[in-house]
Amino acid sequence: MSKNKVLNFDLFMQEKEKKSLDVVVFGDKYTVPMEIPAIVPVMMARAEEGANENEGTKAVMLAADALFGKENVTKMCRKGISASDLATLVQQVFAQINGTDQDEDDTEELSDEESRVVRIGNKQAKK
Repeated sequence: MSKNKVLNFDLFMQEKEKKSLDVVVFGDKYTVPMEIPAIVPVMMARAEEGANENEGTKAVMLAADALFGKENVTKMCRKGISASDLATLVQQVFAQINGTDQDEDDTEELSDEESRVVRIGNKQAKK
């Protein structure tokens, strides 16, 4: 009789180091995991297949829900965040998670004024 092998992926996930990112929106602090939930790239890939603009918007909203939770996204919306700003927020969180931003200790300031300046730590770059 042969024995079946078992891959215990649950054990692997339990042993992973859990990091998080604090994000402040309208003065409220949200803690998000430093991992992109699997549903996000799955939904984005599905949206690309359809090449439908509504699917892209739906994917961004789903990404926001996956990162912050539906209740928190609703809270942000009630406080006045625009669809464009929510999409930018999701992109910025993804950039932090993927390590495409500057050092973790730097505070990032986004500005949408006429100068379109983005401050990252002590550095400044024109958009």
